[in-house]
Amino acid sequence: MEDRIHLEKCGHCDGTGTCKNGKDGQSCPRCARRFLFFKYSPPYGLVCSVCKGEGHIEPMGSRFLYRTGPMLAIYIMATAIMTIIYGQKEHFTEVLAFLGTLTGAVTGFYFGRKQ
Repeated sequence: MEDRIHLEKCGHCDGTGTCKNGKDGQSCPRCARRFLFFKYSPPYGLVCSVCKGEGHIEPMGSRFLYRTGPMLAIYIMATAIMTIIYGQKEHFTEVLAFLGTLTGAVTGFYFGRKQ
């Protein structure tokens, strides 16, 4: 995992990955319903539906912070493509040159980094 992502212990399963929040240590109805074992009574030892069994979650602030840039890039790319397809045809060459440069810059920035 990347160093910039901060993970916290899952509060639903206390970091174990197994749900025990129901009555008498059973799995809660939410986790049982997610894995379609609600009809079997009692459901014990099901995977936590919040962290999906990993025991840790990514806080909402981190998710928002690190996903805003790529979503903005996708929006810019989609807008550029729609402008080329549905834009005015009299200035097509100028628009195509501008959007081609913009698309290259966005693509190079997000996909040109070392992994």
